[in-house]
Amino acid sequence: MKSILVALVLFAASPLLTAAEQPVVAEGKAVAEGIAVAGATAGQAEHGIPQKALGLGKEEGFITNSMLVTWIVALALILFARIATRKMREVPTGAQNFWEWLVESLYDFLEGIIGPELVKKTFWFFATIFIFILFTNWFGLIPGVGTIGWGVPGEHGFEVTRPLLRGGNADLNMTAAMAMLFFFFWAVWALPGR
Repeated sequence: MKSILVALVLFAASPLLTAAEQPVVAEGKAVAEGIAVAGATAGQAEHGIPQKALGLGKEEGFITNSMLVTWIVALALILFARIATRKMREVPTGAQNFWEWLVESLYDFLEGIIGPELVKKTFWFFATIFIFILFTNWFGLIPGVGTIGWGVPGEHGFEVTRPLLRGGNADLNMTAAMAMLFFFFWAVWALPGR
């Protein structure tokens, strides 16, 4: 049963990953370059960041702007956890107090949903992913994310067409990866218990 599930996940994952990386159609490319979309009335142009994950700099590269944000968030979370738990005390204060509150609250919340047996096996995964996605989304709200980068002079000033930083969930790559991981691990953990 497990081998069938693994094969299903692998076969389903490949079209999703290639679809997320394929270039956007001509209209999307025009938006990414800051040019008005064909068929739009005079004076109207599409605004916003492109849907496709863009490489850093002016040239396409392997490292994308949303990938850079996820690395920054992951590094910040690791450093914060290390600092908060460096000198553990019996009665927590400061960062240790916040970290313990976050972990205990998530544990109690998940225990009420999936039960005490399953939470013992899966808490490390669900808590890590929840905290990572939460802080990645919060990072996307920081001023400058999506608005600082490369672009062209436009009608109303400088228009950013290739942002330096962009929310980690702004494109389909991280969303699809997380969905596949959740599907796979939930099948591995929940189905044998039924």
